[in-house]
Amino acid sequence: MIWRGEWYEYYAPWSGKSTLTFEPNDYSASGNLYLDGLLAAVITGLLAFATICLWKSGGRSNTAG
Repeated sequence: MIWRGEWYEYYAPWSGKSTLTFEPNDYSASGNLYLDGLLAAVITGLLAFATICLWKSGGRSNTAG
């Protein structure tokens, strides 16, 4: 674990201003929420495809042994 020091965040409720950022793209893995969704869909599709292939083969390998 790396200690990066301490910092303070401020929020002024009377003006609605804060030192924190509330942009959704700042909290995504790739910096773009749509790209994150696309990557999640592709990974889910690949896992589903692999599961179906294993299910159809009965979970057995095709090698003799």
